[in-house]
Amino acid sequence: TGYTEINPCMSLSERINTIPTDTDILIVLAGANDASGVTLDAIRTAYATMLDGIYARVPNARILLGTLLYNKNWDGNESAQIVEKYNGIRSIIKDMGALYGYPVIDFKGNMGVNKLNYTEFMDSDGVHYTTKSKGKNRIAEAAIPNVFNIKYVT
Repeated sequence: TGYTEINPCMSLSERINTIPTDTDILIVLAGANDASGVTLDAIRTAYATMLDGIYARVPNARILLGTLLYNKNWDGNESAQIVEKYNGIRSIIKDMGALYGYPVIDFKGNMGVNKLNYTEFMDSDGVHYTTKSKGKNRIAEAAIPNVFNIKYVT
């Protein structure tokens, strides 16, 4: 029936406490802004803290995790270290999905956005997908099949 936009800092209880308690389905697309200046181990810990907090807040919600979207500044970076870090975050998200038993939506792998076409889908900063409907539609196209594939136990 709607969505709630939640501010950065994924593991903060102030952020988690903004999730409506009657949430049925929650897609977690977190990690990118939180990754600046921190190690992959710190990201893994923060992600686990976030998932534990989300479960405590909405234990009946179906939770799906999303990998980081294509980002020109990370994925198209000349520094192999930067590219490796963000691919490492994507791996952490997949690992956490397996650990917690949550489905993972591979946004980067399924959206078809890359260094050749990102200007069609992304804002001029090469980071955000907020102003172009083609980009928002691609995100939805990657997410919706995963939501429909949820198996409910009754």
